[in-house]
Amino acid sequence: MRDHEILPSTVPAAFAAATAADPGQPLLTWYDDGTGDRAELSGATCANWLAKTANLLVDGGGLGTGDVAVVDAPPHWQTAVIMLGCWSAGLRLAPRGTGADVVFATIDRAAAYSGEVFGLALAPLAAPLRDAPPGVLDYITEVRAYGDHFTPVGSPDDRATEDLHH
Repeated sequence: MRDHEILPSTVPAAFAAATAADPGQPLLTWYDDGTGDRAELSGATCANWLAKTANLLVDGGGLGTGDVAVVDAPPHWQTAVIMLGCWSAGLRLAPRGTGADVVFATIDRAAAYSGEVFGLALAPLAAPLRDAPPGVLDYITEVRAYGDHFTPVGSPDDRATEDLHH
């Protein structure tokens, strides 16, 4: 990087910069050493999941800048795209166990929350939950209905920047 180049100031801007040159290039590879599962997502595929998640939050949930999300799940490719979608929609991420406007949690953790809760199966090939508990929406089933494009909320004081520094 040359001295005169400006680094992106938000997570959505950094994502856009990372995928601009070649969206088809692999961007995220996730491995599960315990099961041997592996998923490799291109920048375009990550952008698609990011957009669907952001649209789920904004169009489906009426959420936006300043609203709070909790992602209570282990490291996984779905966790990454959910966080990117939240930041793109202007949401702040809060630590698990805190109050939130929306929660994304694995089924074993979902019962600890009330309100808008999306359950995560974290299954191979983005398979949906087999049985969602009452009051828990299946993230995979719900997110697939939303649009493939989203224009991120993006100003230098974006909440994603704040989350990066905390």
